[in-house]
Amino acid sequence: MKELNLKDGLKGLLPVIIWSILLFGGTPFIIEEHRYLASLLYLMSAVVLYGYFVWKDHKNYFSFPALFSGIWLLTLGLAGLQLTDYQVAWVAKSWWYSGIGYLCLICGLQLGRGFFPILSKKLNMHNWTVFNEKSRIIFELKENRLFALCMVAATVSFLAFVVNIYIKGYLPFFSDSPAAYTDFYTRLNIFAYAGTIASGLCYYCLKKQKLSRMKRVLLWAAIIYLVFLLPLLIVSRGTFMVAALSLSAAVFFLNDRKFWVMVLCFVIMFAGYEVGSVARNLTDESLSVLLQPKQIEISNDNNGNQQQESDQRGNGEMNGENNGTAASPVFQLPPKVLFFYTYLTVGHDNFDQAVRFSKSYAMGIRELVPFNVILRSDSLTKKIENAENYLVRPYLNTGNLFSDAYYDFHLFGIVFLSLIWGASFGIIEAFFLKYQTPCSFMVYGNTLTPVFLSFFTPWMSIFAVWLLWGTAFLIFLGSSFSIRRKEI
Repeated sequence: MKELNLKDGLKGLLPVIIWSILLFGGTPFIIEEHRYLASLLYLMSAVVLYGYFVWKDHKNYFSFPALFSGIWLLTLGLAGLQLTDYQVAWVAKSWWYSGIGYLCLICGLQLGRGFFPILSKKLNMHNWTVFNEKSRIIFELKENRLFALCMVAATVSFLAFVVNIYIKGYLPFFSDSPAAYTDFYTRLNIFAYAGTIASGLCYYCLKKQKLSRMKRVLLWAAIIYLVFLLPLLIVSRGTFMVAALSLSAAVFFLNDRKFWVMVLCFVIMFAGYEVGSVARNLTDESLSVLLQPKQIEISNDNNGNQQQESDQRGNGEMNGENNGTAASPVFQLPPKVLFFYTYLTVGHDNFDQAVRFSKSYAMGIRELVPFNVILRSDSLTKKIENAENYLVRPYLNTGNLFSDAYYDFHLFGIVFLSLIWGASFGIIEAFFLKYQTPCSFMVYGNTLTPVFLSFFTPWMSIFAVWLLWGTAFLIFLGSSFSIRRKEI
């Protein structure tokens, strides 16, 4: 693949910047009167910008700028439809800050990708050797270690999972309680979850190494367990999506970057998500109560507007029945579809709540949350617990990728942290595309999580992403680290 160029990358951003300024800047002025039109513009922009970045990146359908643009604009457009009663019209700053965060992350990605060739040359990344007085420390890939490392990761995960079942005495998948998956948590979950990062490495071994039939069977078993069985049995859609993204990166790039392979991966991910949703044991009635679907009356008024919402729910009454006029058709999302709609949009709605009500700076407290899992600082824990947190509903507690950055430093936090994250992701992507080492599949696959699931939660301030990067680093050490004694 052609190496990414900083000048070409930044030059190609000009039409994206111009269109984004028009789109995000103008949204607050048109969305109240023309909500469906505004949402349609976002959905169309998602498709166009995804295709634009895929074309710029030489038909790389997993391009970070392409995926982030497509998912971010798609979910914003869906959120703008306001298909639930808990959703309210956003303040103008929410749209503007969403656009600023988007452009800063995209620019950061291009800066990181363009800076990588310089960084690679200075650090000699592909052949890193450190000398000291007594030994020569070498990081050099040992292909014969990879199978064993895959088995260790899967075995540790499985043992932690089994012990967790013994402690809790049940499996969430077979429980009738909607809260079974949250009650199932223990600290052993960390070890069970950490192993999922090895799914892409397992697939790499299957595609690149000559292995016995028994080893191939064991690797397939590890993939099935880490990506499908573990998340399904603990009823964790988030765990499934993260593991599936990591595996999908390996499957896509190790099968010649075919478009149909990417589509197949996404179809499987959607199917897995739906299975996990059904396994939550939430009835249609409870979903309707929790998620509050809105009845939307579609009518033509004298001015030609074709959008009017009715606040009535559940009894089929429509405006116009009481005055003798013909009833207008009413649209309402089915509960299961509403569940998926909420998954895609509630993070953005909670970001609007943060912009609307947050008055003080958290001063970086939220960015320290992942590290406090290890530090166990009581003072930091109290500050985190007492920090501002505004939600559309108490039980809908996710935010989008920029939520915690906003709580920490408001607009400056979005700009600064988005540029830093984007540059870091860009360097990771550029390294992977150039070298595609076994361990880079794991790092790249895990970086897909904040890029692809940017709508769902502020990934950079939760422990899971850092845990998986840390696990990938340990596997890298296991596969590459060796000490060669200096000859006398």
